Amino acid sequence: MAQLVRSRPVISGAVFVTLGLFFAGAGLWLAALGGSWYYAIAGVGLIVTGACLIAGRRLALAVYGLLWIYTLIWAYLESGSDPWNLMPRVLGPTIC
Repeated sequence: MAQLVRSRPVISGAVFVTLGLFFAGAGLWLAALGGSWYYAIAGVGLIVTGACLIAGRRLALAVYGLLWIYTLIWAYLESGSDPWNLMPRVLGPTIC
């Protein structure tokens, strides 16, 4: 019987890690200036998601799902229920 080979999305994981490093760094700078901590926290979530993807772990889906829920909550608290204000905050993470 043939053995199933599990693929590891290394390139996608590397993209997530790279984006996460950017978001975490820029988010820490924004927080230091008195802004929102969202981007720093989201950056860490993207780094963990990317690392899990590179390692071939299914945990990546759960981590990204939690990050997406966190994004929805943050977007609603920041902009209210106005769809035109919500869309730019949730569109990118929803499409990924």
